[in-house]
Amino acid sequence: EMAMAMLPRLLLMLTSISASSAFLSAPALSATLGSRAGFSSHPTPACGAGSTGASLRLGVKAIGGQRGGKRDGPTILRAAGEHDLLVIGAGVLGGMLIEQHKEKYPDAAVIAETRTTDKHAALTAKGAICRITEDSPIGLQPNVVFCAAPGANPDYPGEVKLALKRWSGVGKFVFTSSGGVFLEEDGQKVNEQSVVSDSARAKKLLDCELAVVEGGGTVVRLAGLYTLDRGAHNYWCKVGSVDSRPDGLIGLLSYEDAAGSVLSVLSCEKEKVKGEIFLISDGMEQSREQLCEAALSTSFYKDSTMPSFTRIDGPIGKRYDTSKATSVLGWKPRYESFKRFCELNKDT
Repeated sequence: EMAMAMLPRLLLMLTSISASSAFLSAPALSATLGSRAGFSSHPTPACGAGSTGASLRLGVKAIGGQRGGKRDGPTILRAAGEHDLLVIGAGVLGGMLIEQHKEKYPDAAVIAETRTTDKHAALTAKGAICRITEDSPIGLQPNVVFCAAPGANPDYPGEVKLALKRWSGVGKFVFTSSGGVFLEEDGQKVNEQSVVSDSARAKKLLDCELAVVEGGGTVVRLAGLYTLDRGAHNYWCKVGSVDSRPDGLIGLLSYEDAAGSVLSVLSCEKEKVKGEIFLISDGMEQSREQLCEAALSTSFYKDSTMPSFTRIDGPIGKRYDTSKATSVLGWKPRYESFKRFCELNKDT
């Protein structure tokens, strides 16, 4: 009699679960079942505490410990949203992208993946859910940005190909490459179709680009990145002597604008960016000497001096044609040049 009395209630619960399953991924459905079995529903911080196996709760399911030698990573206990994002290699560029993405899509879940937990506190403050590379695998993500630096990856193309397998294909996959892949060094303009170098460094990036384009993703070739305290100017203003010509042209792009270009790809219609390459720069190339002059005009470099450029020959550099990014993505830099950036940050 007791079993018969409970039957209508049980059927109602199963009906509710079945209906909700149409909108939940397998991990989310599992968590839904778990929550009805008594899991905690109290929210806790999004990031773990290193590889200690500290408990982590996100949404309704408690996550903690290690399995098979791997940390348990975060689990998003809801259906993937259209603008949810996985950022692989969330350093300076990735952190700025996360900040801009959360500002544009505040309800989107953003997962920041790094090799260590060093930056997790700062990334959490930006609204990211943090994990490290060695954490247990997570499900396929609708949008993925791979912006990890090549230096720390012995098999960089292999890492990019693995990242492609973590993309559901629903949204966008973006790989941040470099304008350094071009062969041009005589001061002429380059665009997306220009001849590329056959150097080992360029080949590594080009192998990644090919995998991404063939996989339906998007490549952004970025000019030299900078902040006030990061970039070639920072090095030159400290070393005193530079074995390069002072009039050599350098194409630059602020980290902030680089992040904005990636966000433009993520926000664009998929068919416009699928399998495409975009060249990204502020479009105002300056000489090494001009870059140092601009940096030295700020209070940040008040104790530095103009370096000595010791060569009168060598490569001139190249100029960037970014018209494709402007026309297709509607993107344009906030800082029209490094000089303008320094003027706006003169007293920083």
